[in-house]
Amino acid sequence: MQFRTLISSSAGNCLELSCAGMTLLIDCGFRAQRDLDAVLAAVRGEVAVLVSHAHTDHVGYSGLKVLARRGIPIRAHTSVAQQVCHYQSFDGWGQRPQFLPFGAESFPVGPFQVQAVAVPHAPGVPNFGFVVTCSAGGQQRKLVLCTDFHDFAPLAPELIDADFIYVESNHDPELLRLHPNPASRYHLSNPRTGELLADAIWRSSRAPQAVMLGHLSRERNHPNLALETVNGALDRAGVHHEFMLTTAPLYAPSGVIEIG
Repeated sequence: MQFRTLISSSAGNCLELSCAGMTLLIDCGFRAQRDLDAVLAAVRGEVAVLVSHAHTDHVGYSGLKVLARRGIPIRAHTSVAQQVCHYQSFDGWGQRPQFLPFGAESFPVGPFQVQAVAVPHAPGVPNFGFVVTCSAGGQQRKLVLCTDFHDFAPLAPELIDADFIYVESNHDPELLRLHPNPASRYHLSNPRTGELLADAIWRSSRAPQAVMLGHLSRERNHPNLALETVNGALDRAGVHHEFMLTTAPLYAPSGVIEIG
């Protein structure tokens, strides 16, 4: 199984997960249609799209337009699909986007099994993290992927015994003090991300193969700050962490991470 981020910032977000001949795109927050077209042209095998919430850096006009034109359905929680359709007009489109809504139950997407986890984001904005399982190397692997939340209580149990974790580490508290942003209250800070990971890995029977920190603010964070803070939290918790700990690039694809 392979994972990489295609973009991971306030300007746009898209994760790519590939397994057994299928590529799952989680969010498609591309600002330009040509960028998503290029990604889809490079995909070998089937492609499916999963959307976490309705903010335009996760799904917006460009992504919706390309997916509609290509006839690729969008899997989104019922509340998210309703919100996207409420805020986006499709008048004059030759073809409207097709939504495949899901609810509380887990559901299959090709070789993947997906469980959505509701996490609190901005008021009135339903948002979901995802627990994705797939067989790799003869073993069932568990991946947890979540951004844009400020209270990790609903997500914390899901991280236990995860093989891979992609999680938000949005801002540094001191940089936030120097560069105030009211919207940051709806995102997870570096110390809180460190607390979440330290507790989850401490409670796990095995360490993850890799952890990636994503959705870093350009003005209120820095990769070295995020890594230093999370490493410090793991050290204080006595967590042995030889696993790969990285940050997602803001505006470029990350390297490919193999989950075997």
